[in-house]
This record gives sequence, structure tokens and C-alpha cells, in this order.
Amino acid sequence: MLKIILITISFIGGSICYGQNKFDAHLENIEGIWIESSFKNYFDSIPSMMEYSKSLKRAQRDISIYPIGLRIQSIEQKDGVQTIGYGVLHSHLLSPEVSRMCVQHNDTIYEQGSFLIDISQTDSLGYFRIPDLMYMYAISSPCYMKISYQKDTTITIVRNATEQIGEIIIQYKRIATTFNPSYPYPNPKDFYVREKTLVGSYVLKDSTDKVISSNFIINPSGTFNGISHWENQKIEFDTDVFCGDPVSFDKVLIYDPKNIENTDVELYIYKLINKSTIQFFKYDIVNYRMVINKPIYTLVRQN
Repeated sequence: MLKIILITISFIGGSICYGQNKFDAHLENIEGIWIESSFKNYFDSIPSMMEYSKSLKRAQRDISIYPIGLRIQSIEQKDGVQTIGYGVLHSHLLSPEVSRMCVQHNDTIYEQGSFLIDISQTDSLGYFRIPDLMYMYAISSPCYMKISYQKDTTITIVRNATEQIGEIIIQYKRIATTFNPSYPYPNPKDFYVREKTLVGSYVLKDSTDKVISSNFIINPSGTFNGISHWENQKIEFDTDVFCGDPVSFDKVLIYDPKNIENTDVELYIYKLINKSTIQFFKYDIVNYRMVINKPIYTLVRQN
């Protein structure tokens, strides 16, 4: 009898610990930008998509279609529904960094990824039901989000196993807790990758080593200061490296963020020469492969 009572108390205690909390009760504690843990651990040390793609075994490459980062902020809540933005590494499209969608030239253009959750949804043993975020698989499966406060606040997304794909568990670490009003809806993947590879203040030199800007700034949003040539343009560190032959170079794209349907973008090979120096190279296609020429731009970090 005592054993039965203890089991009952334990079950009740577990239920109280986990649950019947509404999603709204967690929002203040989870606002920020979150990045998938294993990718973050690698890219913090080696900020190169070329090297990262080479490090993955074939069975690990599906991570390219997982939600690699999450954006959660209460201002993206309307009529009791919360929008959560996400970013993936594999994408053949330029996408606006907005909340859900924007209109450009009378066309509705959606951000790279987002989903909705009813803030009044009550958890089940700590889990909240969300849409299937790995929609590229042929068979859909239920997905859940779990919020934990044990050692540190963490978020886990779980996708149930199907006959096609086993259970997927994705864990996230938070990298930012606040948002800049001038950059209110960052794609979390772009925000993180750009911060690790490009953001900063530089002296900018041309191919002849002539200084063309002594105060060249790449902002967290990808916009530029200090050079008229790229005024109103934006830079993106390319993470779409999972198709075709093994990648030989890291690349950056410079484009007009108000005309992302225009495929006429500037593409440069990106090389981190050392901790303070970056070079952008032009390239040629020789026998279907990229061959780099001399550096077009050299960026010498000032901070």
C-alpha cells in the first residue's frame, strides 16, 4: 500500500512539475535567438561552411534542412497567436528578414521559415505541439517543442519517428536575448553566421591595396556603412553548401534586399586570412569548377 501511495505522489508531483502550463507563461523566459547546439559548437570554433559540410557524415547531412535557429519575441504575437521565425542552412533562395511575409513589387514574399503557436495551448508533460518543421520529408510527423529550466534555459524540438525517418531531436542554445529596433526580425541563422564571419568595423582596400574606406562597417543586419558602392545593399554569408560536389570555398552574396527576386547578385569567394583579415575574391569557372583570381577586396578589422 505504501508503495502505491508513493508512486501516486510521485506521479502527481511530476504532473505539477511539468505541467498544464500555457505557452504564454514561458514567453518572457525564452525570448531571443537560439541556435542548434552541435552546429553552434562547431561554427564557434571554425567559422566556415566549407569545413562544416566536409565534417558531416552522410547520415548527418539532413541537418541542412532542420530549423537551425529560432527567433522568439513577444512582439510577434497577434490575437493570441505567436509567430516564431526559424532559419535553415539549405536554401536556394534569398529570403527577407521579416516576420512571416512582406510585399515587394506587388508580390507577397515569405521569410525563410516561420510557424504559429496558440499562446493559450497547454503543454503535455512539458511538450507543446507545433507544425512539422521538416516538411521536405515525404511523410509528415508530429513535432513538439519542450522548454526546460533545469541547469540553463534550453529549447528542444522533437519530431516523432516514421517508417521513413527515425526520431529527430534538436537542441538549441540561446545566443541573444534582445533585439535591435533597427533590425527587428532577424533570420536567426543569418544573424548568427553573419556575426561569426562578417560583422565588424574595417579598413577596406581594393585589389591594388589602396584604402577605399577607413571606416567600413558591416552591420549585424548585413547592411553597410562607409562605402557608397554598396549603399542600400546587403551581404549574406552563403550556407547553402549541401548540393553537388564537395564545396571548395566559402562564399558571400551582396544583393538588394528590396529586390530579392532579382538574381543578378554579386558573388565573392570569402577567405578568412587570419583573425583580423578577410579577403573577397573574384572567380572563373574552369572545367565546371570555381578558380579564384587575385583578391578584389581586403578587409582589415578595426575592432
